[in-house]
Amino acid sequence: MSPAPTCSHQEQEDRILDAAATCIENSSLLDFTMSAISKESGFSMGSIYKHIQTKEDVLVALAYRVYCNLFDVFSAIDSLPLTTPQRLVAAKLFCKEKVCLYEFDGHLENLVNSKAVLQRASAHWLEKMIRMDKSIEDLFATIIRNGCNSGELIVELECQESLVEEINVGLWSLCVGFNQVVVQLDARNAIGEGTDLSLMVGPGSPIIKNVQRLVNSYPWKEPVTDFDIQMICDVLEARGLR
Repeated sequence: MSPAPTCSHQEQEDRILDAAATCIENSSLLDFTMSAISKESGFSMGSIYKHIQTKEDVLVALAYRVYCNLFDVFSAIDSLPLTTPQRLVAAKLFCKEKVCLYEFDGHLENLVNSKAVLQRASAHWLEKMIRMDKSIEDLFATIIRNGCNSGELIVELECQESLVEEINVGLWSLCVGFNQVVVQLDARNAIGEGTDLSLMVGPGSPIIKNVQRLVNSYPWKEPVTDFDIQMICDVLEARGLR
């Protein structure tokens, strides 16, 4: 079926990616087909290929959407009435299962960073995904930098940028590593030996304790306490993020 004349380029792209997400949810990240996307969206294969040329493009395009959603979530957390170190902990305490775009978000993030996908995706979608991923990284750098400028983090000016990068990379590594653990434990369900490890973590969860220890290892005027963590959970819940 050809697209209606009134359907803009962006509307057409959105419908195609919505259809792709539905096809993946009905099959898997590996088993969906371009023809199924065409059927689900109501667009011809010719129209599909104007937006996405390969299955890898589909994955990267959907990952771009996921990163855009995450950027909005982190921006909302940045606007909360919290101290800078509290915001850094809050970034791990929000409930991904509540704000995720798709049920396969976690698996998709792991898949799109594989060399096989990156080599076959088009430059157009790779650039969009990587640019948005970098925007998230820059957002956290700005949050930490603002904490330095406000005097919340006690640091000499000449050491500020190196410390900003150090904290940012450390927190990023912890969170990416935790997401990988969740995916790997879930994968074990294929042989009946998996563990149901929810992405919604509580105040006493090991990953939160790790994040708290990392954040508090730096010279903040007001370190994050256990009481703070419970307060952060309450604030996130009030904003619909838990």
